[in-house]
Amino acid sequence: MLTNKDRYDKINLFLRRSIHFSPVNNRVRLGQNINLLSKDSFSVDVSFKNIVHFFCGRGGIIIKELLINEQIRLSGEIRLVGENGEQLGIVSVAEARRMAEDKSLDLALISPSATPPVCKIMNYGKYRYDLQKREKEAKSKQKIVETKTIRFGLNISEHDVEYRAKQAKEFLMKGNKVKANMRLSGRENAYADKGIETLKNFAEKMSEWSVVEVAPFKEGRYINMVIAPKK
Repeated sequence: MLTNKDRYDKINLFLRRSIHFSPVNNRVRLGQNINLLSKDSFSVDVSFKNIVHFFCGRGGIIIKELLINEQIRLSGEIRLVGENGEQLGIVSVAEARRMAEDKSLDLALISPSATPPVCKIMNYGKYRYDLQKREKEAKSKQKIVETKTIRFGLNISEHDVEYRAKQAKEFLMKGNKVKANMRLSGRENAYADKGIETLKNFAEKMSEWSVVEVAPFKEGRYINMVIAPKK
């Protein structure tokens, strides 16, 4: 029985060996290894939703490829949707393909698991372009939260604490978390309580802009604490 991870690994292997994207005609060409996955009872056909993933460009954007035109090999009838979303009824695949060709458009299988399967007449090149554009926009809007580390000494002066507080505020105002890290050396380990108290006081100093996500704790020769921006 294949696990989800096994399936994912096999898909990636399959894609690297078998799928080539041509930016000229917006088509996916399957190579000689089309039956690679079927050897392990895992085939690329209608039962697997007929969706192929591949990486496009340096951004690593994942595009969902639908089966189109001659790639659609269904024996029964399909429910056809027009380019503007209108319902065109139940027709054969051949008839649907002919209707798409008459409009110089593509026939795409959008819902293979439905009964009957659903196909849509569309400009597949434009569909892919719009999808990629939306993926890029969504990616650009994602906020990546970083954790900035600020280091403390056991006998840190008040002036240095103030300086680190200023640094931490800048990080927090940008939406990042701050990890306060104190390294204890030699005999300083006997005064860990003092270090924990120092970080607690620092957290209180930053309470206007942050909340304590991980309270000060000793781990080996280090005392760590994490504060996060207030929502």
